[in-house]
Amino acid sequence: MALVEEVILTLPYFGSIDHYRQLLSKDAWIDVHEHYVKQSQRSRVYLCGAQGIFNLSVPVIKHSGHKQVLKDIQVSYAQDWQQDHWRSIRSAYGASPFLMYYEAALEAFFEHEYKSLLSLNEAAHKLICGFLKQEIPLRYSEQYLSSTYGSDLRSRYLKSFVPCPTYIQVFSDRQEFKPGLSILDLVLCIGPEALSYLHSSE
Repeated sequence: MALVEEVILTLPYFGSIDHYRQLLSKDAWIDVHEHYVKQSQRSRVYLCGAQGIFNLSVPVIKHSGHKQVLKDIQVSYAQDWQQDHWRSIRSAYGASPFLMYYEAALEAFFEHEYKSLLSLNEAAHKLICGFLKQEIPLRYSEQYLSSTYGSDLRSRYLKSFVPCPTYIQVFSDRQEFKPGLSILDLVLCIGPEALSYLHSSE
């Protein structure tokens, strides 16, 4: 009997399709003791609009002079970024087949203030699990994970877009398929079929 591969992941903001494929198929550790990496999917989500791929970033409270671990990062509310994110999602996915089914839950998510980036990303993950109708537990490390006998996938959370099978996206009639976007793109485009897609593309 083959062993399930162990992987080390981070906890992203509305993680990528690949992130959820890994969570569903591998023995995953979430490293919350890693150093926070700016301009990565830890606080940035990649989506697709009429002009192509765009990103939305969660502002965090910066502490100059020393590195911080992911679990200690606090979210900044100096600007109303939540309204901006929600407006951008509605604009990009207004014509998607399934926004209307998930709109109320998404709007409620963006109305709540989360003190830490970790709690924000946990809430985003819980929301996605509700959309997928699948409980996907998160297993946190108790310390920084320096290595694994499997794969360390934390570097995938920078700006890489991992290939994935095609599905019909909102602007498929005028754009080439955009791989490796946020799980939000998949859910809003194919709705209840998203979980089957994740399993079939493992």
